Amino acid sequence: MIYTMITDLFNFEELKKKTGFAIKRYKESLYRGEIHDGLRHGQGICVYEIGRVYEGEWLDDKRHGKGYERFSNGNQYLGDYLKGCVSGKGLYTWVNGDTYDGEWSNGVKHGYGVWKGVSGDSYIGQ
Repeated sequence: MIYTMITDLFNFEELKKKTGFAIKRYKESLYRGEIHDGLRHGQGICVYEIGRVYEGEWLDDKRHGKGYERFSNGNQYLGDYLKGCVSGKGLYTWVNGDTYDGEWSNGVKHGYGVWKGVSGDSYIGQ
């Protein structure tokens, strides 16, 4: 499978040269990146059979740190992850062009943020 990176969060060609680099097949996905003690750990890309993609940092087999995710419906998220969940600051873009740029906690919008609709509507606040 050939995959072209969407973001510049890290250099995949440089990543392939690291000693902890591996390609690991899961039931419904393929991971290419750093492995530590058999777990995704460090930088890597996971491509899912359903069309979802994650590029970013991993810790103990969970998304953790900076990452980019494109969902099978075309929506996208670029931002922070904590223990497998969207948490911290991030930009979510819906396939129709609407965006939310702000704070997240445990996978939901939480705190200050800016929502902008393609029709020109916007909301700033909490």
